[in-house]
Amino acid sequence: MRKDADNLQYELAKLREEKAHDQDDINRLRDGVAMKERECQDNDARIKSIDYDLYKAQERSNELSKLADAKEFELRRTSEALDNAVAELARTKDDHSRLMVEAQALQRNLDG
Repeated sequence: MRKDADNLQYELAKLREEKAHDQDDINRLRDGVAMKERECQDNDARIKSIDYDLYKAQERSNELSKLADAKEFELRRTSEALDNAVAELARTKDDHSRLMVEAQALQRNLDG
């Protein structure tokens, strides 16, 4: 009977030791889970921040696109005005040349 009691005491001590070891494992796993939860929260906050930054960048891109369209339209109008001015200058030069030839012919008629 004493031997059975000793065996039971030994088994009980072993079970208590296993229980303590299991509790240590549980505590370690809980700490790991808590750390992963904090990482998830941090990642979630980071994702929200990046989403906001992306939204602001898209808004800025849209603004710059509108500005580029306006500048392109203005450049086209300026280019058309330049083309018209160059054509007018060419017509004026032609008129000037024609008038110079006509003036020379009239001067020759007067002198002649």
